[in-house]
Amino acid sequence: MIDTRRYSPLVDALKQIMKESGRTNFEIAEESGVSPGTLSAWFHRHNPSLPNFESVLRELGYSLKIVKND
Repeated sequence: MIDTRRYSPLVDALKQIMKESGRTNFEIAEESGVSPGTLSAWFHRHNPSLPNFESVLRELGYSLKIVKND
């Protein structure tokens, strides 16, 4: 089980999106302006900063949206 205090479930979703894109992590990192090392750290030990996370999502054709709970 993932310790969500250190690892956001959004990172899991991003990892799946990246996998489905067919692009390498290095390509996505370079094209989004996030260093490959930073991107790798998200999957192993650190949660991303919001601006960097959004940059990677935009590069993959996605956006982060806040919605009110019903």
